Amino acid sequence: MTVSNITALAQWNTLDGRIDSIAADNVVPDHRKPAWCDEITYVGSTATSATMLSAPAAVALRRHPGVVSDSKGKIEPALAYVDIRQHAGAREPYIHVERWAAVNGTHALISGSDYGLTIDEAEELAYTLTLAVAAAREALGGQV
Repeated sequence: MTVSNITALAQWNTLDGRIDSIAADNVVPDHRKPAWCDEITYVGSTATSATMLSAPAAVALRRHPGVVSDSKGKIEPALAYVDIRQHAGAREPYIHVERWAAVNGTHALISGSDYGLTIDEAEELAYTLTLAVAAAREALGGQV
């Protein structure tokens, strides 16, 4: 069989085997990027691991170990980062939460502390946290 006037073997021999790298931004066309998408990156080592990410929101975690700053009397607090993510081929996004705290004098992602929640799970967790806060404040007589 020939693909053109040149035999398949001759065409095969001209292939150099080189594939250009695939930029994550090229995996998802602009018209498919959600409004919350801040960047696209790979979360694995395959082209199908391209993931759209929002800018993260950070919450200081004052009961978790922070990093003592070089400046006397300052601590860089542990943080919870929350962002929106969506794999390039997925139908809907999910909410990602992870905790960074002090490990050997530097901030590091704490093993086992990152969660990918469906939108419904994140909403249920937010509602449950809101109720817990309200109940705790009620018990204090509304004090902060």
